[in-house]
Amino acid sequence: MENANIFLFVIVIAVGLIIIFFGIRQYFQAKNAEKNWLNVSGVVLESNLSSFRTRNSRGNYTTKYRPHVAYQYQVDGQTFHSDRLAFGSESTSESNGRKKIAIYPEGSQVTVHYAPGNPAKAVLETKAYGVIYNILLGLFFIALGILAMIVS
Repeated sequence: MENANIFLFVIVIAVGLIIIFFGIRQYFQAKNAEKNWLNVSGVVLESNLSSFRTRNSRGNYTTKYRPHVAYQYQVDGQTFHSDRLAFGSESTSESNGRKKIAIYPEGSQVTVHYAPGNPAKAVLETKAYGVIYNILLGLFFIALGILAMIVS
């Protein structure tokens, strides 16, 4: 086996490990926010659904949707703005996206969770989206790297 091939296999495996790391990191950030972040009341300024096209596993194009919720809140008399819904990024079907933004209509009062010592860092939900997807994708890259190493 050539050194160039080994290097390529190691890179593929490293990419898998990095993807898994970020998925697990999001999970623990959400758990930390759930336990340790402070809560304050905020107001929804904007609530809508954005769409984007992506290719599925069969090569066909499909439309995915991402809920977008912008809100403001005050901590110690200072006003902050954020549009971070949760940890990670949620892409979903149109119907699920509409259900999500229906929870946060414009003008509604919401509970904002913010980091102690850094109130600009905030979320509306102490959840992590995409953790399972990131772990599975990372495992795929690791398996691909190992399989390619074995086959060559």
